[in-house]
Amino acid sequence: MNGSRAWSAAQRAWDRGAVYAGCSAGAMILARRMPSFRLAGTTEGFGLVPAAFIVPHFDAIPAVFKPLVLTLKRQLKDGERMIGVDEDTALVGSLNGEWQVMGRSKVHVFTRKGEKVYKSGQSLTLS
Repeated sequence: MNGSRAWSAAQRAWDRGAVYAGCSAGAMILARRMPSFRLAGTTEGFGLVPAAFIVPHFDAIPAVFKPLVLTLKRQLKDGERMIGVDEDTALVGSLNGEWQVMGRSKVHVFTRKGEKVYKSGQSLTLS
């Protein structure tokens, strides 16, 4: 998609203030890489949100996929993060700006050094 006419049109729209809302896989693709829950490995994401991975439905991941989440955490390089967004929860913000957790639960931000949890109403900066 990167370098395509469709991608260029999307970028021009964002520059004019268009909004992107992504749920489930639509949120996952906003990161630099996107895990495959059906196939081994990852695929390239849009890279719009400064995160290596975004994992939606984080608090409801079936046990069969828990090892994949651990594998993604181990793949993080220094300075990279993985964002887990619980169900019924949103992370709302602007690209390279301040983001706010909204909804009934939490957002989990993982780095190689550990995890930080943000509750509804709390803000974080992604840059």
